Amino acid sequence: MPIVPVSPDPAQRLGYLLPAFINLSLPNAAVEAHSWTRTNGNQTLTVAAGTGIGPDGSESFIPYGKMARAALMFLCTDAVVTGHPIIPVSQTYRGFLKQLGVTWNARNCANAIRQLQAVAASHITLTTTTEQDDATSTVDNERFTISFRDHMVFRGARDARLAEPEESHIELSTDFMRLVSEHGAVPIRADAWRHLLERSKTPLALDLYVWLSYRLYSIKMPVRISWAQLHQQFGSSGDVVRFKAKFRAALEQVKEVYPEANVKEFGDTSRGSTHGIMLSLSKNALDSRWASIGLCPAT
Repeated sequence: MPIVPVSPDPAQRLGYLLPAFINLSLPNAAVEAHSWTRTNGNQTLTVAAGTGIGPDGSESFIPYGKMARAALMFLCTDAVVTGHPIIPVSQTYRGFLKQLGVTWNARNCANAIRQLQAVAASHITLTTTTEQDDATSTVDNERFTISFRDHMVFRGARDARLAEPEESHIELSTDFMRLVSEHGAVPIRADAWRHLLERSKTPLALDLYVWLSYRLYSIKMPVRISWAQLHQQFGSSGDVVRFKAKFRAALEQVKEVYPEANVKEFGDTSRGSTHGIMLSLSKNALDSRWASIGLCPAT
């Protein structure tokens, strides 16, 4: 098993995400439509594209991929850690990528800034449907935008200053800050997450890591989840057969940073025709044993 680097900076040991963005992740790849939904059990996340993205202020798209997840983690974490809605954005492109935990290069830079603006501009609806014993259904909708305003100053050179003399910043919406306070943000091992961000080719390993970190340490009894359910929750495109292969590869990456994750397939494992996965009680990912490489477990 590869040795996973651990951040020497204690402030970088934890990131935070809202439960809704753990159980219902963003798209893996670009979406042509301007509205997109993801369903998990009785909850559905709908993301509508915002406007005012890029220097011309006209581009509009659904945030997607690894950079969108890095941007969302960045905004949620700052909101939790500071308790303040105004999130400063580094005055340099290199500094901005460092804020996101992303390796510097020009391609990463351009994509990361576009995805940050797309995340900030998104209109979100979280729908929860509850079936009652008397055959009636209750539908609850929470609607919010992530940001109220953003102020971004662009310069030509990718390693030049983003803002001079003023500072770029994003001001989170009142509704988003209220959700952070009321729903409670989930702590995530930031060093482990950034390791997956760096190594994984697709966002699936990132999504699995935060989901398993959230679920496994509090499970009361083993939970079985079918491949069809997993595909609905995590697979943006492709059939279930292709999804299985991608899921298995992503899970192997996750176990590099969370070896205690107790996840097994159930069904005919001898022939590989399994029905899905079984989750069982596991050690908290925040206390994963690879945390002992030079540091105490995060708290």
